[in-house]
Amino acid sequence: MRETVVFDLDDVLFDATFLKRVARERAVLSMIDAGLPVDFETAIKTLSSVIEEKGEDYGKHFDEMLERLGIKWDPRIIAAGVVAYHNTKFSLLEPNPGIFKVILSLRDEGFRVGVASIGPAVKDWEKLIRLNLHHIFHVYKIGLSSWTELFREMDPSATILVSADPNGIAEAARAGARTVRLLKGRFSHVKSKDADREVKDIWGILNAVKSLSEGL
Repeated sequence: MRETVVFDLDDVLFDATFLKRVARERAVLSMIDAGLPVDFETAIKTLSSVIEEKGEDYGKHFDEMLERLGIKWDPRIIAAGVVAYHNTKFSLLEPNPGIFKVILSLRDEGFRVGVASIGPAVKDWEKLIRLNLHHIFHVYKIGLSSWTELFREMDPSATILVSADPNGIAEAARAGARTVRLLKGRFSHVKSKDADREVKDIWGILNAVKSLSEGL
């Protein structure tokens, strides 16, 4: 058995950056339609600042947005945003084109394949199940507190991490794992010196992993 190739969830298995952007935009438009008395640009800018400061897993983004806008809390407006956000998320959540074949090709080559995520375990399992990718991996490390935790549970010398997140790549490199960085998503413009390989598309992952495994 060859090395274990661990795939990050967001922006590798699916386009998380695109999905979140569209879902937030549609949520704001729905809130305006429900009576939010501000223009779209003001609302989306305020929502973005809340998410940036509170984190993506904070449970009251829309409530905080209304407070910062100086608008009285309104359950109808909040509900409109929640419904639009979740409807968009469910309708647009689909695997990145080619990722399923790349994973199966690595399995056929004799690699073990795994998936890992940093964040709330139930939410990330929901994503994985909705993507219909929950049954093809050998290793599941969902809901980790950090990438450091992953390498406390796995042998870094026998692991290759595939991620679009330069922070995850850096932590993996410090732990002694080899890394493939996919230049997609919200961090695609961020430069990193830690990745062993950088690829611009899903199909590049296959050759990058094989070359690292062969010591090329």
